[in-house]
Amino acid sequence: MSLCVIIMSKKIFTKNQTINTDQFIHDIVSLQPAMRRMAEKIFHDDDLANDAVQEAFVRLWRKRWRLGRMEDPQGFAMRTLRNLCIDMLRRNKNRQKHTGTAAAEIYNHPYDDDPLDAEQRYRQ
Repeated sequence: MSLCVIIMSKKIFTKNQTINTDQFIHDIVSLQPAMRRMAEKIFHDDDLANDAVQEAFVRLWRKRWRLGRMEDPQGFAMRTLRNLCIDMLRRNKNRQKHTGTAAAEIYNHPYDDDPLDAEQRYRQ
């Protein structure tokens, strides 16, 4: 059985090779500044950007067995972060939509004159 060899950025990876900790740190964690800038451009919030980058690292670590087979693991890391950011934005949008609807129902009930009393009754 012959192994296909992929030459990338002066390194040799075989298709059956799992990326080890040193390679992960060198190839993926070294992208942290670029990943953080990308997440900040998407979120415009430092805390959310940091959370997204950390979550992307966790996902990439869990998939490190695939990284050794890829021709461009750095590109996969950036794509993973981008998709994660989009998922986080969608989740936040849905959360706001559902929270906003519930709050509007509480405060705009047609039979209540005072919206604060309506909220107190709703919580009981």
